[in-house]
Amino acid sequence: MLGSLDSDQAAEQVVDEMTSMLKLSSYAQDSPPPASTRHSTMCRYHPESPALFECAGCHKRFCSECVKEVSGAYYCHICRSRLQ
Repeated sequence: MLGSLDSDQAAEQVVDEMTSMLKLSSYAQDSPPPASTRHSTMCRYHPESPALFECAGCHKRFCSECVKEVSGAYYCHICRSRLQ
């Protein structure tokens, strides 16, 4: 596909593709990774929200409002307090 483009067009296309990839990569880093959805239930503290995240400490499931990242892992408020 790049063979039929002049060098300026080819360079512009490569920059556009790289920009798109960086945006996706940035989005993935900003969003907490969801736990497997095969056992998805509702959050015990927010019954209207799906419990998509698993606490790294107690392994209970919570919604995104209930977990916070600590050193690359996600913990509920009880397990976070035990880390301190």
